Amino acid sequence: MRIQSLFTIIILFLSPTLIFGQENRIEEIDTLFYFAQGSPIQYPDSAIALGEEIQVLSRELNYDWGILQGRLVKGMALYQKNELDSAAKTLMNVISDAEFSGSLTFEEARARNILGLIFHRLNSLDKAKENFVRSAEIFEAIDNEFYYAMTLSNIGVNHGMRGEYGEALEIFLEFRDIILTGDVPQKNVKSNLSSALSNIGIVYSFMGDHEKALDFARQGMKLDLEEGDSVAFAKSHLMLGESFAEADQIDSAIHYNQLGVDISLAKYKNKPRYTEIIFNGQQNIAAYYARTDKIEDAISLLLSSKTLRNESENYGMEDYYTLLAQYYQELSSIDSAKYYSHLALKMAQTNRSKRAARGAAERLTSLFVELQQYDSAYFYKSLYHVYNDSIYNSSSQRKFNNLKIELETSEKQKEIEVLQKQQEVDRAKSYNLYLLIISISSLSVALFILLLYRHKNKQKRQKIIQLVLQKEVEKREAELQQQTLHMINMNNSMAEVEEKLKAVKRKETVSRQDVQKVLSNITVSRSMDREWQRFESYFSNIHPQFNNLLVKQHDNLTQQEKRLTALIRMGLSNREIAGLLNIESRSVIMNRYRLKQKLKLKEEEDLDNYIQQF
Repeated sequence: MRIQSLFTIIILFLSPTLIFGQENRIEEIDTLFYFAQGSPIQYPDSAIALGEEIQVLSRELNYDWGILQGRLVKGMALYQKNELDSAAKTLMNVISDAEFSGSLTFEEARARNILGLIFHRLNSLDKAKENFVRSAEIFEAIDNEFYYAMTLSNIGVNHGMRGEYGEALEIFLEFRDIILTGDVPQKNVKSNLSSALSNIGIVYSFMGDHEKALDFARQGMKLDLEEGDSVAFAKSHLMLGESFAEADQIDSAIHYNQLGVDISLAKYKNKPRYTEIIFNGQQNIAAYYARTDKIEDAISLLLSSKTLRNESENYGMEDYYTLLAQYYQELSSIDSAKYYSHLALKMAQTNRSKRAARGAAERLTSLFVELQQYDSAYFYKSLYHVYNDSIYNSSSQRKFNNLKIELETSEKQKEIEVLQKQQEVDRAKSYNLYLLIISISSLSVALFILLLYRHKNKQKRQKIIQLVLQKEVEKREAELQQQTLHMINMNNSMAEVEEKLKAVKRKETVSRQDVQKVLSNITVSRSMDREWQRFESYFSNIHPQFNNLLVKQHDNLTQQEKRLTALIRMGLSNREIAGLLNIESRSVIMNRYRLKQKLKLKEEEDLDNYIQQF
């Protein structure tokens, strides 16, 4: 027999005509396919075997559509086993064959839905959304309201992962309405309605409306209890705990997660669905412990939860290792933090999660910086950018530049150490030579050698001092340059705030999200005065006498004029100065003219040359 599983019995009892070659064999294959729709979740290996069996039987009948259906069942089961490459390839073949038929089909829509879930796991949100939207369009066109609603739920999750909470809320509300009023099998109403209510609660929680979040979470939990669905009931406890956590009610968050874990522990007996709830619930509790500075308790709980996972189960483990690395670093257990960060990176690469790989690379960077091993830190920072989908933003570029400066400083320090060691070797050699010459030569020759030795030592000391001074100057110049770029970025942010305020003003109605975005930018831009103070400090380190000499000769300058002279002393262009002072370039030209008059310079005298002399 081809299938050594539960599905052998299914074929024998549901499809006797299929086995014994009687009529309606194609209809029997279709029936078997639709029966298999719910099987991959609990029995993925058996579902793969069933999909292959459907393909074999369909080939015997030259039934091409049955072959496609068998592939779809196999692709769904491979997704459940986290064999994402094989699953995606199989589902893409299903989509290609279905599109070739020229008609909109259930099989194409279902394959696109699962393919979207695969892209979610790979953190490719645009590709996931593209497949979800197309799947929903097909289900709507073929009037399959139940699967249309299920696909809508996935689209809502996609919006939530992007932080588009308003759009996610709108989708989940539509999902709820379809479940309540649409053509949905009665057995699925309460469980899916519970899922919709829980998702709505989570979105309200992220939007800061914690009362509504808790209300919807409790409604979902009540439905689970009425339905007697202990799996959904346990999950609802975890979601309710998340809502309390977002409201910063950590004790309640721990309480409801622990209830969800306890419910699952009483039921699970090696059932995968309960095991996953226990594992996730304990991770949540560990995170809450960490938020209340109970780091050791968090680590202990995480390590104990690992026993619930089989060695072959790797999906989601990258986040587990990342949490352990984070907590060990907070305890200053650097070796353990490095170990689990490496495991997180390896698992993220296995599961093709760019998000988790970026996080692991960034943590390894910070660990090696803490250890002052800048070559390794530089490597992992570079790896972080490899996994980063977007072009470097100003913040990450600045951090990257800082790391390069630290690496160069480290290399110069090593050069200094080599020179010092060489000096010690030279000193020892010279000393032995000196003794030899004293024993065989006159006092005058000995004195000459001694003077020569001292001269060489003096030159080497000067070289070391020059290297140290050069390193310090380069570091301070880099700090001044970075501070200047940072202030330009902040002024650009303030200009963006102004434009956003104008855009908000033009709107007839203003959403809470619009106002929140502007307020966030305003908060970032408030620290401009403090940034100028930091700039002036860095500038004084590079040019310590500049301000004293300038004020001594021109004591009538305003603060703004002093800043302008400093920027001119740095050799910045009018455009760069405009960016720092948040004014137009033509205003910079006018300010330079007024400054020249205030300094009582003649028409033919150059302002830049005059300022450079201080």
